[in-house]
Amino acid sequence: MLALEERFMIREMYRKGVSISEIARRTGRDRKTVRQAVNAPELSPPKHSRQVKACKIDPYIPYLEQRMTEGVLNARKLYGEILAQGYPGKESKVREFVHDRRPEKEPAGSMGVAAIMQGMSVVFFTVADLMDLVQQDSKEDRLERRLHALCTPKLLILDEMGYVPLDQRSAQFLFRLISRRYQKGSIILTSNKSYGEWGDVVSDYVLATAMLDRLLHYSTTINIRGESYRLREKRKAGVFHDLPAKPTKDSPSTPRKTQGEGQSGTSSRYENL
Repeated sequence: MLALEERFMIREMYRKGVSISEIARRTGRDRKTVRQAVNAPELSPPKHSRQVKACKIDPYIPYLEQRMTEGVLNARKLYGEILAQGYPGKESKVREFVHDRRPEKEPAGSMGVAAIMQGMSVVFFTVADLMDLVQQDSKEDRLERRLHALCTPKLLILDEMGYVPLDQRSAQFLFRLISRRYQKGSIILTSNKSYGEWGDVVSDYVLATAMLDRLLHYSTTINIRGESYRLREKRKAGVFHDLPAKPTKDSPSTPRKTQGEGQSGTSSRYENL
């Protein structure tokens, strides 16, 4: 099953004239999956959407929906556009409309969409999904083909690194992928682990150090602190009452030194980055 961001990316490439076969080659997906993404509805029905009452905005809804499928999700910009067309209502109605239909995207996915709008080729995977494909490719002797496909796009997005520990084959494949793209193609990688904990994720501190050497050479690290937006919305709705409002001192978002023999090299080198 494709993530929302990847479906959006596939549709954008197709809209710009890239063939289904070429999209399949760039993303590493089969043509049937790409075709299903292309033919999928442009906007899925919003979950828990507020009911928009019949009002002055109604004649402009088709235009707003079209613009949102094109990636324009800024309510103020959309308000200005329909205002120029004669919309007599308030901006708050436009904000409400956009909020109810805005697809939920992670920061990495949002950057991927922005890159596509600039004409870049982009491939998006969660690390867990990619490693599942790696295991299957290994059985069918297709690892080199997968590696080549992942080295083709200008931007590769790997989401949720560290949520699932990697076995030796997966860790080695990830290292080869990072090495091949080093100084040749951009990577956006998100993780809930500090750099000092990567040795635990890949079960090899030497390999983790080699990955980080290549990733961090020309990179910018953005440390996002604070409560998950998902939990924040649930808290506002009264679903959670007993969870802390702020991350604790030992939250994964806070870099900390890993303890134990044989681990100090990776930890001391990267814990403060």
